[in-house]
Formats: sequence, structure tokens, C-alpha cells
Amino acid sequence: MGYKKSFVILLSIVVLTCLGSVSAKAEWFADLYLGPTYTQDDEWETSSGGVSQTGDVGYDTSWIIGYRIGYFFEKAPFVGLALDGSYTELEADIDLEGREDATLLALSPLLMLRLPLKKSDKYERGEWLPFIALGPGLYKSRVSSTTIKDDSYDIGWDARLGVKKMMATNWAIGLEYRYIGFSPEFEDSVAGNSVKAETDLNIHSLLFGVTYNF
Repeated sequence: MGYKKSFVILLSIVVLTCLGSVSAKAEWFADLYLGPTYTQDDEWETSSGGVSQTGDVGYDTSWIIGYRIGYFFEKAPFVGLALDGSYTELEADIDLEGREDATLLALSPLLMLRLPLKKSDKYERGEWLPFIALGPGLYKSRVSSTTIKDDSYDIGWDARLGVKKMMATNWAIGLEYRYIGFSPEFEDSVAGNSVKAETDLNIHSLLFGVTYNF
């Protein structure tokens, strides 16, 4: 997993450097969001000593909290860049192992596109701001089950679709849908034997947020 960790660190540094070098005239914003998250049922495959087993895994509904900072370009105010970080906890039932607890940390550099609607003297950028966002997701997942306790560093996708409503010159509230998808792999040693597990995670979230425009 070392190369994945190196990639995550390098890409994060690049994104932070880009954000830090942008002109102060750009339209900066910060978002704080919270919402329920639903993880699709899937398969949980374990292997040890050349023997593989596959069972179904079902997830409970959980919650996610996150923070996003970014900006929209001065000369192209419908295009923006952002860096998003979030945290969630997952609980699941696995056919082969029983209960599983997992935590997920996500870091996502995002390309954002918005459509300013209902412009006025008070809201020059628009009172309603529907938007989409897409970028690579950089994920650290930690699993704790009856046989495996391990961290996995993975790369996947992060996609958003939402709308913001300006409530004051600098403040807005928002609602957005988020999809993230990736395939973690875990490995641990049980009684001296190497045990590996893998699955696909497809997570859907409905996020309620508040925005401050600098």
C-alpha cells in the first residue's frame, strides 16, 4: 500500500499548493456539511492459504461529516476548484464473519461547475446556485472484524450534484447528493496465517450544509 499512500500525500500537496497560489480576487468559499449515508450491499471475499470464500455484506445507514474549501475563478465564475475532507463510520453484517466496524477518511480534490440563477444587485453571482463536482477520491478505510484488523489506502471516484441558496451576502445553505466508490483490500495475520479480504464500496449520501463566502 506504500505507493498509494505516497500518491495521496503528493496529490494533496499539489492541490494545497494550487489553492494557496490563487489570487485573493478569486471567489473563495468554505462549506461545512452533515448528512445520512447509505452503503450498497455487496460481497465480502476472504482468502487464506489458497482457499477463498465469498459472503454477502450488508451495511447499516450511518452519518457523514465533512468540510470543503475552494474558490471560483474571477474570469470564469462558473468554474471552481475545491479540496474536500470527510469522515464517516460504517457498520456491517458479513455472512462469513458477523459484525464489522469500519471508519472512512476521504480527501477529494474537486472540479466544480455551477450555474448562477436569479441574479440581482444584492446577489451578483446569483441567489440560486445549482452545481456539479467531480474528482478522484483518496480514501483511508480502517476495518475491524473477527478475523481482520487493517487499514487500506485506495483511490476511487467522488461525484456531487447539489444546489445552494444564498441567505445573505456571505452566507448560503445547501443540499447535495454525493457518490463515492472504491475497492479496498485488507490483510492481517491470524494464527500465523495471512488472511486477505476485499470488497467494493459504493456509498451514497444526502448532505445538508452551510457555506461562507469570503
